[in-house]
Amino acid sequence: MSGKELKDKLEATGISKATIAEKLGITPQHLNQQLNVDDVKSGFLERVCKALNWTMGQLYGDTVVSVPLDVKELIDENKYLRAKVDGMVEMAKAFGFNVPTPEQKRNVG
Repeated sequence: MSGKELKDKLEATGISKATIAEKLGITPQHLNQQLNVDDVKSGFLERVCKALNWTMGQLYGDTVVSVPLDVKELIDENKYLRAKVDGMVEMAKAFGFNVPTPEQKRNVG
């Protein structure tokens, strides 16, 4: 994939280059350098996909379907919080507390 093709895909998302660069852990200038090459290295394309929650198929397809970064961050945060809560529930059970399941909570009221 050329840098121009990647640039077009990234611009189509509406996400600023500064935000994309931040997600990649590089400067906007370095991102611009990557977008000005004839052939973008596959490792960099993989990093872009990971940062933007894309598959390589989405990147190479006609359209890029992506979850907006703020939504992706909320999903990731939700996964993190769910794991924390699950850990606390297991700890409470280990100490002998009766922790109702979500189904039991729904049937209370």
